[in-house]
Amino acid sequence: MPLERHLSPVPIQSPRGEAAAIAEVELRERRFRHVLRAILAALAIVLIDGACESDWYAVGLMLCAIPPALASGWLARRRRIEWAASLLVCTLTGLLACLAAIGQGLHDEAVLGIPGVFVLSGLFAKRRAFWITFVVFCAALVAIVTGDLQGWHTNPLRPLSGISLVNVLAILGVTAYYIDMMSNDLRSALARLAQENQDIRLSKARSDSAARHDQLTGLPNRLLARERLQRVIDSARRQEGAGAVLFVDLDNFKAINDTCGHAAGDAVLREVARRLSDCVRKRDTVGREGGDEFLLILSDLTDGEGACKVARKVLAELAVPFEFAGTRLQFSASIGIAQIGALEGDSATILRRADKAMYRAKAAGRNTFRVFETELDE
Repeated sequence: MPLERHLSPVPIQSPRGEAAAIAEVELRERRFRHVLRAILAALAIVLIDGACESDWYAVGLMLCAIPPALASGWLARRRRIEWAASLLVCTLTGLLACLAAIGQGLHDEAVLGIPGVFVLSGLFAKRRAFWITFVVFCAALVAIVTGDLQGWHTNPLRPLSGISLVNVLAILGVTAYYIDMMSNDLRSALARLAQENQDIRLSKARSDSAARHDQLTGLPNRLLARERLQRVIDSARRQEGAGAVLFVDLDNFKAINDTCGHAAGDAVLREVARRLSDCVRKRDTVGREGGDEFLLILSDLTDGEGACKVARKVLAELAVPFEFAGTRLQFSASIGIAQIGALEGDSATILRRADKAMYRAKAAGRNTFRVFETELDE
């Protein structure tokens, strides 16, 4: 049998996930100790009340409950929370059931503590322990009521007293305390979850933006530029409008990289991106094809002269010298223009036409523009 079949995969947890797991364990331990202190305080109050009323059965039950409660605290300090919770839940279940049995039955104050034990079990113990607690309480109450009805054991009703009120307030106070604690933790968890979801959305948005934008210039990359070009084409066909694509290629850009370094070349590309963006309207698109090539996608043009006006503006803007690290850099561009109309071709055809027109501008001496004409396709 191959060795791989004997090996079980070991889960690998990231440091961040491990830290979060440790923090969660520490929080549960801290919360359990808070609840345990409140329960011990309530036991002490009921113990004192029982002594004042000379209810020595109740006093004995309280004294019996304190050692296991302290033992559960010892288990919690060793981060055995489920064992600690199970021990404490069993102790409180037996205590409340016995108090109700020797006291006033269903009318006893101890019955008010049953929902609190359910909450405690649900917070810290296993799910099985919760349902065992539920069944035990139901069985105990059924037995108490059956005993009363059958006359096997009668639970006398005592008149109300101040001590009874103190017992009720102690039980309700403990229950309210850890319900409030649970609510606060739930609100905090929901707030963390909302923040994590927001972080995920922002991370996804940044990832999508990075996948569709050029990292150097921040302009739309080839993918996004083509999507916008297709939208302009579709709009021109629906509305019988006009648009244009300007294919911009820098002249002698390699010489800048060779003589001044790639840092200067990157600075030039960023400056060109900024100047090109200044030459068009907000609804138009400036994209980077890659290297020293850029696209200008113009929409809603009234006539073919609109694209030529933009091309002249681009050439004028790029003619302004650019200084980098004390060096005066001069550059220009060759521009090819392809018109977008209601009856024109698809995006690939229009880009091919703009590219051909750009090479025609290069052949004409550079630092100029040419408009695609039908004979260029021949």
